[in-house]
Amino acid sequence: ADYLTLTFTRPNAVSDVEYAVEAGGDPGDWPDSAVPVDGLTTDNGDGTTTYTYRDLQPIEDSDRRFLRLSVEWSE
Repeated sequence: ADYLTLTFTRPNAVSDVEYAVEAGGDPGDWPDSAVPVDGLTTDNGDGTTTYTYRDLQPIEDSDRRFLRLSVEWSE
């Protein structure tokens, strides 16, 4: 099956920021979490790592789906 994916790069040295990939069928409602794709985390060798996440729901099972990256300062 095909899945919606989201790829992002983050700095390795930043420890006070939380990243979460959220999924949903409406851009105003984010009830689900996406999951990391095995084997698609890459240390870029420049102090950053690239991550790929995918929706749990196959594309063909829904009329529309959205993914978003939520980034928050942790305290």
